[in-house]
Amino acid sequence: MKKLLLREWTTASIVIGLMGSVLLYSWTTSLHFSSSSQGAVTPFPAKIFLTVEGAVEHPGSYSFNPGVTLKEVLAEVRLTKSADRKKIVFNKVFYESQTVTIPQKSS
Repeated sequence: MKKLLLREWTTASIVIGLMGSVLLYSWTTSLHFSSSSQGAVTPFPAKIFLTVEGAVEHPGSYSFNPGVTLKEVLAEVRLTKSADRKKIVFNKVFYESQTVTIPQKSS
């Protein structure tokens, strides 16, 4: 009786562990998460909207996938000659909708 109970617990533990692993894997591969201002974790939206202004040829609001880099955004809006490239962080990544201001060179 004691061996049977141990075997049942071992089998149940393995099955529950495998189910948990599968659920965790499917959950983490299908959702992206960000921290909100209150510290709660929330899923990323399917699309984000970036309003680009400043030293760009085509300012305005654009739709992108979360995780887009500033370099990819600038490929859409194109920098002007007056853009201060030394102050731009090209590898900055965006996960939420926001306004992006591209600095101009000082006179």
